[in-house]
Amino acid sequence: MAKLPGGSRTIKPLGEVYSREGLPQPKPLAPGEQRVLTRTGCADFVAQIHTQHVVPRRKTPRQGKQPNATLCGASPRQHND
Repeated sequence: MAKLPGGSRTIKPLGEVYSREGLPQPKPLAPGEQRVLTRTGCADFVAQIHTQHVVPRRKTPRQGKQPNATLCGASPRQHND
């Protein structure tokens, strides 16, 4: 039975993924790490990967893998090669 209309999938928390792979649990973040995550806008993302959540299934197939340059609010870097 679908959890959301149209289908969904469950994203497992990072700790559960670590356990299934036989890895030790992630340690709590140090105060300096927390400050950096807050400053860079990544604190919400880090909190999200530590909780289980349900997301709707993608309606259309991917057209090509596009890098997410704005992950955690970061701006894309310019490379001059």
